[in-house]
Amino acid sequence: MISTSLKIRKLFELAKGEIDLPYFSGFPNNACEGASLFLGAIIKEKFPTANVEYLKAYDGNGAIHFWLEIDGKVFDITADQFPEIESPLFGVNHQPFLEIYNDIERQEINEAFKLSDVTNSTYKHSLMMELRYHLSTNI
Repeated sequence: MISTSLKIRKLFELAKGEIDLPYFSGFPNNACEGASLFLGAIIKEKFPTANVEYLKAYDGNGAIHFWLEIDGKVFDITADQFPEIESPLFGVNHQPFLEIYNDIERQEINEAFKLSDVTNSTYKHSLMMELRYHLSTNI
């Protein structure tokens, strides 16, 4: 799962200007919603028995941050958008932002992906195809 997450992160970095999701051109800044959603969908597809949860967390001022918990481990591929974090989080035991973002909603990833309005269903399908292709070519 970590290897897949690293590959997806690299792809997002390289293609951030071409990915038509809200705020993605500034990846990883403000791209946590779409990045977590698509990473989670890919992980669930590749590892169907994994417990993949999509977390939406609020701070006390109305700010929102998204990340994944996969089999109880934190995967936050945009954590480095915050100055206090130097790199993304891949399979760590603790989310360092829990003190700030402590009002948390959890959704199973397939349900979150289906219900998300981050983009339309045609683009979801198209981007998933691109992600699958890039994973198969070992970028």
